[in-house]
Amino acid sequence: RKIIGWKSWIKMLLQIDREITVKKCFEESSKYLGKLDCVVLLAFAVKKEKEFVLSHPEYTLSRREFETWKNAIKRRLEGEPIAYITGYREFYSLCFSVNPSTLIPRPETEHLVDQILSRRPSSLLDLGTGCGNIAVTVKYSLPDCDVYATDISGEALKVAGENARRILGQTEKIAFYQGDFFDPLPEYLKFDIIASNPPYVRSIDIEKLPREVRDFEPLYALDGGEDGLDAYRKILGNASKRLNKNGVIIFEVDESILEGFINLCYEMSYECQEVINDYSGRPRVAILAEKVF
Repeated sequence: RKIIGWKSWIKMLLQIDREITVKKCFEESSKYLGKLDCVVLLAFAVKKEKEFVLSHPEYTLSRREFETWKNAIKRRLEGEPIAYITGYREFYSLCFSVNPSTLIPRPETEHLVDQILSRRPSSLLDLGTGCGNIAVTVKYSLPDCDVYATDISGEALKVAGENARRILGQTEKIAFYQGDFFDPLPEYLKFDIIASNPPYVRSIDIEKLPREVRDFEPLYALDGGEDGLDAYRKILGNASKRLNKNGVIIFEVDESILEGFINLCYEMSYECQEVINDYSGRPRVAILAEKVF
């Protein structure tokens, strides 16, 4: 039962200057946060796995661990995403570093990776790579695939490079380029698959997003323009000369823009071969190929 507002509770919590057990931390934080958030933030504070804090309620936090926990709780109650607080998000069973310069990977995007891996391409281009979760996962799973990735944000590419180095052993296994979609790439490069999870939220809908998305994740990675299709339009306008024979484009999409997206594909001489649903049954991944006339 919430006896006082969370801001008053946080103020009281920050004044506590003594050792405290995992059990007490969990009891306090569960007044205002869900169980998973409580466990993740406790594990983050004590630098242990979640299983440890669940099985060691008697563990006493050190002064430094307690300060880390209090700060993490405060940030979470202010709306900051868990992934930015802990600095990582799991994707395809791999651990990716993230920060506010990168979009936080979602489980739904794993369907896009599934479609790439099932085709076993010799070459892949990941447009708008962010933290590199798509590019790095594909290279990790298909070591012989030549993987290229672009992003307009230099800060995002730093994170992607760090993830490649940590997960793959070296950054050079993926060719990273900074710039807008195809712009920074050498003219001669062509690919079996071009993949992208581009910004697709309509500008008018940005304010309707959950606070932890709207106020914390990078706007450039969310805002798809007036109809949500700006990025798709730009990519499809330049993709033809970048595809190998029988190559495909694999996009993440959203049901709110699906009708407009399919019409756009038709107008730009692409065939939407298949739309794959996500875990909740919503349209999430589209497979495109050039129309044959």
